[in-house]
Amino acid sequence: MNLHDLLVNSLYLFVSLADLLVNSAHILVIIIYGNQLRPPTWKYS
Repeated sequence: MNLHDLLVNSLYLFVSLADLLVNSAHILVIIIYGNQLRPPTWKYS
């Protein structure tokens, strides 16, 4: 494996990791703001 392949693989790994991080953050935001928007059901049970 030469330097170019290593660089491309590292870049691909970095992009995949960044994409995963963005997806996780997006899901977290949906959970947090989703819970704030609708009234919590445990108060009324």
